[in-house]
Amino acid sequence: MLTTWSPSLTRSCCIAACVLAWAGCFPDDWDGQPYQPGTTPGPSFTDDTAAATPDEVPLVGTWISEGSDISPLFSNLPFSYVHIEALFRADGTVTTDIEDDNGASYVTSGTYVIDDSTDPASIVLQQIEPYDGRLEGIFRVVGDELTYEVVQVEPDYGYVPPTPAAGFGSTSGPSLTPGINVQTYVRR
Repeated sequence: MLTTWSPSLTRSCCIAACVLAWAGCFPDDWDGQPYQPGTTPGPSFTDDTAAATPDEVPLVGTWISEGSDISPLFSNLPFSYVHIEALFRADGTVTTDIEDDNGASYVTSGTYVIDDSTDPASIVLQQIEPYDGRLEGIFRVVGDELTYEVVQVEPDYGYVPPTPAAGFGSTSGPSLTPGINVQTYVRR
């Protein structure tokens, strides 16, 4: 089943994330100046989590990744993330709060569209904050656990996103090893 969003959301569909964004964002994308909440106006999203239940859209909700659940790609340098909290809203928007091992916080936001006709399901995110980017990948929700693998494809750094047919661990590109980009989240 292909999940689509209203025309007004489609106009704003310019992200991801886990980011999600958490997957495929590189510090040099924002010229070494990490986004700091409150320093620039962000998009205004409605908290529309009540519009759909996890049974209808399993991705909707707040997801936490920390400790060994964070992918090796993001738990090590240059990222060194220690906590990632992603909020997927029923209105097709997503916000991700990220903290690194130095206590610095980063926020990404944008929109997402999923196709849950396959297992794992596919996801396309259009990040709008802190910079424009497009991410593609796959995810699976089982109970209160989310397995997630996305990678940035625009701007293009030469990475190939995972596909439902190839499964988890199939992101490829410069300096990536199989499985390095697979992340686990638990529902809050």
